[in-house]
Amino acid sequence: MRLGTVLAILLVSGTSLFGQELVSEAGPNRQHKFFDRTNIALIAGMTAAETLDITSTFHFRDAHPTTAHEAILGGLVDNRPAFVAFSYATVVLNVGAAWMLHRAGHHRLERASSILHIGLTAPLAINNYAWVGHTSSQAATQSLNLQR
Repeated sequence: MRLGTVLAILLVSGTSLFGQELVSEAGPNRQHKFFDRTNIALIAGMTAAETLDITSTFHFRDAHPTTAHEAILGGLVDNRPAFVAFSYATVVLNVGAAWMLHRAGHHRLERASSILHIGLTAPLAINNYAWVGHTSSQAATQSLNLQR
């Protein structure tokens, strides 16, 4: 329930940011520098969201050593330096994609990709922190109750 609320808030805020961008670029051939205030804020937001995701994943992993993370990411989460490098590489990859979209003149997509990155990463981190309160026995009990 909490995750759905967070997703709804991010969807509304992302839509409003995207809508503002549509209005501001209504002029013909309006150009902007790649490292303007908006893109710097979006890059900082992606970095902050990834940092929150990294810390929440480690926190979750320490609280629940055997979980679905093993099936999804396997040993990557256990190798903390590699996981941190992988996570920040996604930010670098997104900035590179935004740069290519900027050079191609797709300024709305350039910013939408960063908003999407934040919108997908932040709720996952929040979800990791939300599950930390559940012990393994509570989770097993809940799954047994759901199967009945």
